Amino acid sequence: MTKTEGVETPQEIVVRKTTLELPCLLTDSEFRDRAKALAKVESDMANLEARHESLKQTIKQETAALESKRADLSSVVDRGSDGLRAPDTGPSSRRKKGTR
Repeated sequence: MTKTEGVETPQEIVVRKTTLELPCLLTDSEFRDRAKALAKVESDMANLEARHESLKQTIKQETAALESKRADLSSVVDRGSDGLRAPDTGPSSRRKKGTR
């Protein structure tokens, strides 16, 4: 109760309905079901991690192959030659198209 100007007035009482889940022991059947579910999740996680490692290795190999190809192409572009024969450096290499 609270006092207001010397007069006691009752406080408002609020009633709320609350639902609580109380802990209880699992039955043997429930425990086995959850243990099986946990084992499945653990197995799925292990499979996923193995797949992840395999994909990482594949990506590393593909990246290395592309880097090698890029380096080869970069060298060809830098030299202006495909490397199969010596580049023509004489005056005949500077001819215009269509002339011999």
